[in-house]
Amino acid sequence: MINLTKQRLIFYFLLVASLLQAQIPMNHAFNSQLLEITDESVFPLNPFKVMEIQDSISSSLKVDNQFASTWIGRKLLNENLLDVQKEDYRFIINPLVGLQLGKGNNEEKTLWRNTRGVHAFGQLGKNFIFYTEIHENQAQFPAYINDFASQNSILPGVGIWKAFGKDRTAKDYATAIGYLSLQANKYINLQFGNGKHFFGEGYRSTLLSDNSFNYPYLRMITKFWKIEYVNLFTQMRDIRRKDPSTRAFAKKYTTAHYLNIRLNKKLRFGLFEATTYQDTSGRRGYDIDYLNPFILYRPIEYSLGVTSSGNALLGGHFAIQPIQDLTIYGQLILDEFKLKEFFGNTGWWANKYTIQLGIKSFNTFIPNLFIQTELNYARPYTYSHSSDSQNYGHYNQPLAHPLGANFIESVSHIRYRNKRWFAETEWMYAVQGRDFEESNWGSDIYAGYNTREQDYSNEILQGNRTTTLFSDTKIGYIVNPRTNLRLELGYIFRKMEPETPTTIAESNTTHYFHIGLISRINNHYYDF
Repeated sequence: MINLTKQRLIFYFLLVASLLQAQIPMNHAFNSQLLEITDESVFPLNPFKVMEIQDSISSSLKVDNQFASTWIGRKLLNENLLDVQKEDYRFIINPLVGLQLGKGNNEEKTLWRNTRGVHAFGQLGKNFIFYTEIHENQAQFPAYINDFASQNSILPGVGIWKAFGKDRTAKDYATAIGYLSLQANKYINLQFGNGKHFFGEGYRSTLLSDNSFNYPYLRMITKFWKIEYVNLFTQMRDIRRKDPSTRAFAKKYTTAHYLNIRLNKKLRFGLFEATTYQDTSGRRGYDIDYLNPFILYRPIEYSLGVTSSGNALLGGHFAIQPIQDLTIYGQLILDEFKLKEFFGNTGWWANKYTIQLGIKSFNTFIPNLFIQTELNYARPYTYSHSSDSQNYGHYNQPLAHPLGANFIESVSHIRYRNKRWFAETEWMYAVQGRDFEESNWGSDIYAGYNTREQDYSNEILQGNRTTTLFSDTKIGYIVNPRTNLRLELGYIFRKMEPETPTTIAESNTTHYFHIGLISRINNHYYDF
């Protein structure tokens, strides 16, 4: 038997955690409380910045009664299950649950979800934090999500599934989450793990969102003066192909830079760039040329040669706070763009870009009333590439907006909280020009743009014009704010109506009533 020192045991434990997925909570409703104070646009948030704020929020929602004074009451309502805190370290463990029952109009059987999980957090000294989160899930989803799973071989945001149950119609899937975070000095935070990221002020992000499955990454955030600079180095997967040497899913790599400049308390703006390149041979690996944190990618790609160049994106963002608790924000992505073709109004296929405009308000008219509404617009073929392995996607889903491209969307949220009671609603209306089975009109980023229907006269919403109306309303009670454990009652309505019903775009209407006890830490996007 091998004898290991205490130092080696700690190292191996942390190494295992680093191989899991990463995040401090990324749930929009959960983070809206943090954003009133921190005003951040890079998620997951730096854990060194938010731990004290999370403790403060949890303390402000403390239940103080006879039951809450017992051990069971304290652990159920107010505290972490295990929370060991000393002068130079802290260690937290909590169970995670997702128990849900529901009924849909398109299903004879009861819909349900059963999630069991655990998360652990540790801080060693003032400069080192680790986090891990594991879920085991089985679920019977509404019909439109099952259709998505059948068409794409994955469940939205959580990856590959396998059939479950006697009739094999339920889904069985697992996720694992974790990171290591080092505050190297006053200015630099390093984080290594396997997770998701979100750049922006909105509910959606046209730059980088947490829509797709988890991925390994190294992130460096540098903050000084009025500048925040993010370097993100990732490894993605194209699950439609296999690496010929390992038979694992083919690798692709995305590197992104996100520069945020805060001119003052009311105005901030910045730049974003990303490039994605494939590794179908399994021999290229991560190209060292992309490790330089201060480059523009297009010159680098030209220097690498045509066969090695990737899919480059360039974008920007802004946020204006005209009055306290009110923010106007926006994003822009340029995939490919020629000014001459744009002003010539020719409908050139390669003028590919996205636009986002939104507004959000905290404490609107009354305390704890949050309102947000935004418009998202994406031209046909945006995020796609001549080589379909180099699209801006991962695990058969877009890395930005869940609809991909060729759409106009309006999405709004209203959230209200009174102590632990809450009510929230979302309304989404989208019009998208979807593809037909044998044609490429620019909505599917996984279709290489060399298969486009035409070079000119391309218009937004071309193809099979499809409208989607989605609403999601919940009311409930926060059982424990430490893990955002919520007892909730909800109703989802979804109606999709294509001009021409096809096997990939069918007319359907969903009514789904549900009740559940759920730890809502992560975002799950079923509004597509």
